[in-house]
Amino acid sequence: MRTEPTPTRSAAHTLLTLSAVRYVLAGAGLFALDTAVFLTLHVGLGVGLRWSQLCSRTVGASAGFVVHRGWTFARGEGTRSAKDQGPAYVAVMIFNICASPFVVDGASHLFPWSLVVAKVAAEVLLVTETYLLFRWVFRAPTRSEP
Repeated sequence: MRTEPTPTRSAAHTLLTLSAVRYVLAGAGLFALDTAVFLTLHVGLGVGLRWSQLCSRTVGASAGFVVHRGWTFARGEGTRSAKDQGPAYVAVMIFNICASPFVVDGASHLFPWSLVVAKVAAEVLLVTETYLLFRWVFRAPTRSEP
């Protein structure tokens, strides 16, 4: 009896999973929170662009751990503990929080006519990078893990 080889998953198929759909939905809410904080600080209160981005990203990242762990990448019984996931999540967020002010600043020079367009463009880059890293952070436990 002849069996067909298992096809490899394309990059598009890998990205178009239930967790990706949930990530986009959760991300929309988190982005709204992040952007509201950013615009309130920068436009409303006159805080500098980089500081506003740093603060808004931190607020969004904090809310994001709860949302992504509990819903976006939830695996039920197969979920690793927050103690196991937390350090990797924090490492990704520290990188993104530190990098994002410079990404937004660069985007603001590419799109000087609209701060919102610049923020969206920067977030598209950061969101894609973050999703790929979060698939690893919130992965199912291996057999050797409790």
